[in-house]
Amino acid sequence: MSMVFFKQNKNLLGIKISLYAVLVALIAITTAFILVESRHFKLEVQAHKDIDTLYLQIGLLTQEKDDIITRFIETQSHLKTIYTSLSELSKDLNKVNIQRETLEEALKGAQSKLAEQNKSISTLMQENLKSVKPVMPKSDGIMDILIVGLNGSLSDTIMLVRLIEDQKKVVLISIPRDLYYESRKINEIYTYKGIDKLKEAVFNITGIVPEKYLIVNLQSFLKVYDILFPNGVKVTVEEDIYDNAYPTWNKGYSIFSLKKGEQVLNADTTLKYIRTRHGDSDFKRSARQQNFIKSAINELKSQDFFTHIDQTIEMVSNINNLITTNIGVFEGLQYFNDYKNFNLSINNVLDNQEKEFIKTDGETFKGRLFTSSMNVKGQYVLIPVNGEFSSVWEYVLSL
Repeated sequence: MSMVFFKQNKNLLGIKISLYAVLVALIAITTAFILVESRHFKLEVQAHKDIDTLYLQIGLLTQEKDDIITRFIETQSHLKTIYTSLSELSKDLNKVNIQRETLEEALKGAQSKLAEQNKSISTLMQENLKSVKPVMPKSDGIMDILIVGLNGSLSDTIMLVRLIEDQKKVVLISIPRDLYYESRKINEIYTYKGIDKLKEAVFNITGIVPEKYLIVNLQSFLKVYDILFPNGVKVTVEEDIYDNAYPTWNKGYSIFSLKKGEQVLNADTTLKYIRTRHGDSDFKRSARQQNFIKSAINELKSQDFFTHIDQTIEMVSNINNLITTNIGVFEGLQYFNDYKNFNLSINNVLDNQEKEFIKTDGETFKGRLFTSSMNVKGQYVLIPVNGEFSSVWEYVLSL
């Protein structure tokens, strides 16, 4: 009985254990299923989120694509407009090129005609200059020109230029600035009395009546120099120059020095060369001025003024506007053409040095024309020996 009961209980216990095992398995399976479903749900939710994000990105990309398409269409429109403009511009350029070619042809024709006219004018001008001589006011065939160089109110340079036709000679004669005439220095006369009084004084001193005159100040000299000699003038400096008191534009002083020998001088250096006198004397300054004129004439002779006569006339007209003169443009060109090859006599200065020359009566003069003195103001002056200028007249005529 007991054995049977034990067996029955044992069987019942086995059934219970089996049931428990099944129940545990069911619970495990259920739990696993729930976990799987939960994970699946989470994945599905994330997938939906990712899909929504993708849809959003696709929307943005679609909008960006639409914007790109819109800009592309606009760009195409702009390119079409630009292409149209370029096409029109190309047509205009073709027209301009055609017009340019036409103008170039016309310009070539005009230049050719102008060259022919210049050649004709130059030929005519040279023929006229060869055939027509300057009118000599005096019967002796001599033209006298007075050159005056102004420094402020004073005439630092007073020079006679004698054009002697029959001797084929040009004579330069310098009159010292300190020469005493009618109770004043001659360099004051032009400013206070005028050109006619200065010409009268020159006549009474030298016996020469200057028909023509040319007056230039320092600033005008520099401008005229640059017009005529843009590359400078080759001058032979006869001796070393050293001036420790050369006057400056601001009324001060500076040192000016120049070495002996051949030099190419610009306008500023030339002005100093012909003005400096503290290193030696006013007489040597006058000689330097004549030496420069000789060099300037040689430089002018090397220039061709008649190939482009229109440019030459314009140049001379510009010069005439910078100076005071009674010599006309064509008259000046005529003088240069007629007298440029005459022999030039320089170093003729009315100074206080010994002179020796043959007078008009055949006698030989040997002595001084002027002597140094002081005026009532205590200024250094030159006065004629014996108080009269007859010997000066004879000296000038002997040159």
